[in-house]
Amino acid sequence: MFASSLRVILPDMRQTKTRFNPLLMHNSPSRKIKLFAFFAIVILGLGMAVVYLAGFGQMAAKASLQPERLRDFTFPVWHKYPLTKHGFLTFLDADGYAKQQAYANESTIYLWIMWVLYRIELVFPSASMRLTNAFLAMATTLLAIGCAIRKPTWEKLDLRGGVLLLAAFCYFLTTPIFWISLGKFNVDNVFVLNLPVFVLASAFLVRDGAHGLRFWLVAVVMCLLVPVNAALFGAFMGLRAILSRRLAARMLRSSIVMTTIAVVVYLQPVIVARLLHFTSENSTWLFRSGLDGDMRFYGNFIDSVLAPQFNRPMYFVLIPAALLVLQLWYRRKFALAVHGPNERYGQSDDSMMSYLFCSYFLTLLFWPQAVSIHPYLYDQILIGPIGVWVVLNFAMPDVHERHYLGWLFLLLFLITLNVTKIAQAAHCVGCYFPPWGMQGPRGG
Repeated sequence: MFASSLRVILPDMRQTKTRFNPLLMHNSPSRKIKLFAFFAIVILGLGMAVVYLAGFGQMAAKASLQPERLRDFTFPVWHKYPLTKHGFLTFLDADGYAKQQAYANESTIYLWIMWVLYRIELVFPSASMRLTNAFLAMATTLLAIGCAIRKPTWEKLDLRGGVLLLAAFCYFLTTPIFWISLGKFNVDNVFVLNLPVFVLASAFLVRDGAHGLRFWLVAVVMCLLVPVNAALFGAFMGLRAILSRRLAARMLRSSIVMTTIAVVVYLQPVIVARLLHFTSENSTWLFRSGLDGDMRFYGNFIDSVLAPQFNRPMYFVLIPAALLVLQLWYRRKFALAVHGPNERYGQSDDSMMSYLFCSYFLTLLFWPQAVSIHPYLYDQILIGPIGVWVVLNFAMPDVHERHYLGWLFLLLFLITLNVTKIAQAAHCVGCYFPPWGMQGPRGG
């Protein structure tokens, strides 16, 4: 009798095809998204702790012992002299202000953000600018990637897909070039804050069009933070509007407005420097483009990417690129087999990728010598977008419907490799980037 009562109250699990899945326990899609967000915050927070303990904390601590141009040269001048004397400009050395030499290539809004981080460091010395800048940039980028994944994709996420997507986020979080760049080079690396803005702008532009409110909110932020890259983004929008099959007049107008705002913001510190009679320490167009003929820093644009003047090993680019190519091949080969010829598969956002990569490739086109000299800066807008594309691909079932364990273990091995390279960079004596192979003699 008791068993018959249970059969009335509970369904026969043998007659249902639904398997136990924590992400499908609630019918409400919003609850499922919140559940994934909770696990993501916990796991990615632990991931940042692992990165810090593996080597980033050590790199940041060593770098903080050296003079930094914002903490030691720029912000003390801001505090000592009135605005009419320093104009919120950057000073590259201790005598820069006295010699009337200023660097006017960083937006004032970005410098204000760094000033806030500087004030935090004064109150909490253990929370250095390097640490807060790195964790802020990584957290905002991870959030931007989550926003770039379409809502229907989140709603269809199951347990297998959720685990794989979390692994993909962890892979992106452990990207070695991000942590090494902020741990060993200049702290004012605006490119790490450029990436989350570019991700959101690209996603909103594709979804809402150039007239969308969300796109313009992000576009204005982009212009204020990174005006040079915003101008390149606007120029690329205009190029696509003109070269489309039918002239996209609305996008063309938006590109003109965005580029104009970006140019005005970029010129603001340059004009201020001239009004205050400072000598500019900005690099010239000829130098950045390589047209000065100097072959010490630049040979060709291919070397700027794969073998730059500042010796960043090639595998930092080739491994993420190989993973992306493997994903794209896999989607093309297995998507029709999984979903059939007449069914639209996944929620692909490939159309946003041209906007996401446009800043790097236009910079490489116009200023390849700058890319060769500063790979630790420009890699953020090359390797970063590759990593974003990889994560977005793993959000689609086409990439993990078959060979699920193969993809999962591949990501786990790559995460281990990334963390290992961060640890090796922290212990690398006399070098900035760890080489690919072992340095000691082989036995046998």
